[in-house]
Amino acid sequence: MGFYRTAERIIFVNMRYLSLFLWLGALGLLFGSCRKKTETSWDVDVIAPIINADLNMGNFLEDNLFNSDNTGLLHLNINRNIASLKLDTLIAIPDTIITSGYTWTLFPVSIGPGQILASGVQQPLTFNFPNGIGLRYVSMDKGQLKVEFKNSYSQPIDFKYSFPGITKNGVMLEVNETLAGYDTTGRVRYYDLGGYQLNMTGNGGQINTLSQNYSVKVSPGAQTATIQTGQGVTLKISYKDLIPQYVEGYFGKQTITLKPDSAKLDIAKNFTASNFKLNSATVEFKVINDFGCELSAGLGNIVSVNKVQNTQLPLNAQGLSNININRANKTGLWYSPYSPSIKQIILNNTNSNVKQCLELLPDYLKYSGSIDVNPLGNTSGFNDFAYLNSAIRIDANIDIPMVFNADHFDLTALSTVNLSQVKQINNINHGRFIIKTVNGFPFSARLQAYMLDSLNTTIDSVFTAANNTIAPGIVNAQNTVVASTGSELSIPVEFNRIGNLKKTRKIKIVARLVMPPNPPDIKLLETYRLSMKIIVDVNYNVRP
Repeated sequence: MGFYRTAERIIFVNMRYLSLFLWLGALGLLFGSCRKKTETSWDVDVIAPIINADLNMGNFLEDNLFNSDNTGLLHLNINRNIASLKLDTLIAIPDTIITSGYTWTLFPVSIGPGQILASGVQQPLTFNFPNGIGLRYVSMDKGQLKVEFKNSYSQPIDFKYSFPGITKNGVMLEVNETLAGYDTTGRVRYYDLGGYQLNMTGNGGQINTLSQNYSVKVSPGAQTATIQTGQGVTLKISYKDLIPQYVEGYFGKQTITLKPDSAKLDIAKNFTASNFKLNSATVEFKVINDFGCELSAGLGNIVSVNKVQNTQLPLNAQGLSNININRANKTGLWYSPYSPSIKQIILNNTNSNVKQCLELLPDYLKYSGSIDVNPLGNTSGFNDFAYLNSAIRIDANIDIPMVFNADHFDLTALSTVNLSQVKQINNINHGRFIIKTVNGFPFSARLQAYMLDSLNTTIDSVFTAANNTIAPGIVNAQNTVVASTGSELSIPVEFNRIGNLKKTRKIKIVARLVMPPNPPDIKLLETYRLSMKIIVDVNYNVRP
């Protein structure tokens, strides 16, 4: 059989996989299986692609941030939530404990079975809310009622505790217990309040108040005995972990502070530029009020921050310091019970420096602020409302039309590789990388690929600085690409790079797109892309 072969095969692979050397290994095994044991070695020339990529702006930014308009112009759209305050921030029902029960207050007397000691005794419970909050009605999502009983009388006592203000499907909550005589260690019962409705008007016309009644009598099976002064039943009632599904009343006149925080943008995560100048930019701040109460919001100290470049710029804009938002409205529809109130503040080139803030390519926005609830007081007459999933949300929607100029901008991609177990790497004698490109962008590009080890430390590069530039696409008078330009580069595979390839765990590819001096504003269209194929041409020694 022949001992010298030339293989030329086009293999399309994803950028994340460098499978050529594995293929070479298989080739070596093929030669080894087709011959008898010998000390002779053979040289084999191999040409094969290792990367075949079609690159555009969307390849380099996450979350599908690019969209195109009807002209084909790309827009960078970023939507971020600045703040979100849920119902538990607005209304938190506190854990509440009361002590109740009945004790004999007269002189010692003998009483018999069935003797009624107390009946229909009212024991209202009032919750203490801050900021003047007054609730009339609560529908519970979760919660717990805990009751601890003790009986200091010698005979068993029947105790009935009813809660007219707590109902479920029209049925009132009742607690019925028979307490053994001298049961002073206490008996504990738990009741799930999920799904119950709480009428917080007490016996009528009140707020934050639950009505409660109890009755006490000696059990019919008890014996006649003397009850001493101070003997009877004591209770400890605890309302715990109350989470409402719906609340109605007055939410008070209160201020909720938005502590200094930040909203992640990551515009520059895979996109960096020098002397980057936008033609225009828009940021829409949207305040969404799901609550049935008036609000007044203020955002301040908004700062655009690029932590990599260590630069920042405060946002100067009118209309963010005092934003009045109407209450949400009930719809009467069970599947969508309310319609939110939305207030929009749009910042652009004419009313702010938002364009300059975004030209920093910020990693995040810093901000602080506050929200005033019911700034005009109880205008609803205790008819404020809110649902469990209601919220006050402040969103920032950023729109950057990709019309700009710059000295250059870099786009970065990262691929994972591991060639440490491919022994055939050591058998390469010499070779070269062939880079074939078709550039549809209106500017030239300088390519570089960096080899990174397991610690993400750069250990080598692939392209030489003198031979890594490709020509721009052909443009018309409006700087719109009318035809793509093809280029081919050839780069030697030096011997020292073979050892570095074995250490490589990731390859970072950087495309620096270079604009001409004093460039006009250039539009990036959806159709612009850079097609790149990297082919390896090596001489490989097959060893026994």
